[in-house]
Amino acid sequence: MREVEGRGSGRERWWERVPGGITLRGYDFAPESVERAASDMILSEWVRNQRQIVNDYLSRGEVLLSHDWFEAGIMDVSNLRLTLAQLRRLNDELQELVKPYIKISRAQTEPGARPVQLQINGIPIVDAEPIPGPADVGGAEENS
Repeated sequence: MREVEGRGSGRERWWERVPGGITLRGYDFAPESVERAASDMILSEWVRNQRQIVNDYLSRGEVLLSHDWFEAGIMDVSNLRLTLAQLRRLNDELQELVKPYIKISRAQTEPGARPVQLQINGIPIVDAEPIPGPADVGGAEENS
């Protein structure tokens, strides 16, 4: 977030979201706290918004976008079996990969550039069974 220069008066301050990625984790806040409730509400809205964007792309993208823009989109699912450390490393590497594009996006002035939402979901599947054996509880780096 950054303060909007020239807006507000006295104690009133206006803020705007800086373009780029946002990471919000509900577990950063204590269960039953107001902060956790607000975080959960925001996360729920983000998921709803992500679904809507995917649904719009699938149902109307081919008609509303040029062929090149529609074909440039990709929906890819990779079903992986990872340890806790591997999942953390994967998510860290994905965030690092995206950082240069966030910088490009913030300074974007190229004619024809359009908003793009990158959805990367690297989460453990809650109801799936792990490989039997000692659990990876520490999250220490490991060789893969």
